[in-house]
Amino acid sequence: MSGFFHSQRAWLLLHHREETEGDHLLRIHTGKASCQVSERKFSEKFFGIRQYLYQNKNQPQTKRLQVVLYEIHQPTYGKQHPGAEQRLLAERDQIAPVTTPELFERLWRGSMPGLISGATPDRNVFYSSYLSTCVGRDVRELSGSMDALKFNRFVTAVAARCSQLLNYNALAEDADIDIQTSKAWINILETLGIIFLLYPYSNNVLKRTIKTPKVYFYDTGLVCYLTRWSSPEVAESGAMSGALLENYTVSEIVKSYQNAGSEPYLYFYRDRDAKEIDVILEGDGRLCPLEIKKTATPDKRLTRVFKVIDKSPLQLGTGAVLCMADKFSAFDRDNLIVPIWMI
Repeated sequence: MSGFFHSQRAWLLLHHREETEGDHLLRIHTGKASCQVSERKFSEKFFGIRQYLYQNKNQPQTKRLQVVLYEIHQPTYGKQHPGAEQRLLAERDQIAPVTTPELFERLWRGSMPGLISGATPDRNVFYSSYLSTCVGRDVRELSGSMDALKFNRFVTAVAARCSQLLNYNALAEDADIDIQTSKAWINILETLGIIFLLYPYSNNVLKRTIKTPKVYFYDTGLVCYLTRWSSPEVAESGAMSGALLENYTVSEIVKSYQNAGSEPYLYFYRDRDAKEIDVILEGDGRLCPLEIKKTATPDKRLTRVFKVIDKSPLQLGTGAVLCMADKFSAFDRDNLIVPIWMI
């Protein structure tokens, strides 16, 4: 799982800020550039930021936890770290578990600093302003004249299909536009750092894999706003709960790479026989498969699908089920159980 828990990161998610001491900095990632500002100087001039990280100079316990996790996975690539699992088990309780309702509260509210900081307490007002000013303005700069109503319908249609295969025709029909415009607007949303595409893993041996990418949003709060989930409770119990949780998990993995200055080599797998792996991490000549599930008690049978990539020229690395378990554990030496709140 090389890179999944990066040994050089010193990052701490905002919801853990009360557990550490030291000089906190906000690392701002806009999709175009990164910068750091002190927490005291944070302001709405960064309106539209899609991601934040707290960085602590004193290497808080969260950083040490990430290092230990990385050391557990590192033997997969040939480097031994005796006692790493014991150290992880000793430290895993230092971060309080997050329940499924608490995670969906976080997912529903989103990660925009304007909301997290409390500068704009009303979530609906924030996202409405975000769409009408930032997105509307930036889109016009990139595309010239456009029909704002159709574009809003288009973005909503994309949000309703998050974590799904990208279907330009269906999006064009929903927004009453042609397929060329549908493709152009997807490119614009990518350029603005609102969405990203996850491409399927394939090679000369795995010829039955599909070729269509899946679409994800960087901010699940925007997805919930666009698809009109009125509360975290409704989002958790609604028809999109699985898609929202998958989007949240994949986007957190991608953003952790980007904010560490690394390029994520992430894919998914789906073949014509309907066999699917949610995420595949490629690194050091190995493929590490990940399944994302809402359950708190995953079944080991979920890992059976990992064997479909055995035919790849790359070796099968450590796999994991990312889920709502209350602690880090493992099915066996090759397959981990990783709580999503630990990502």
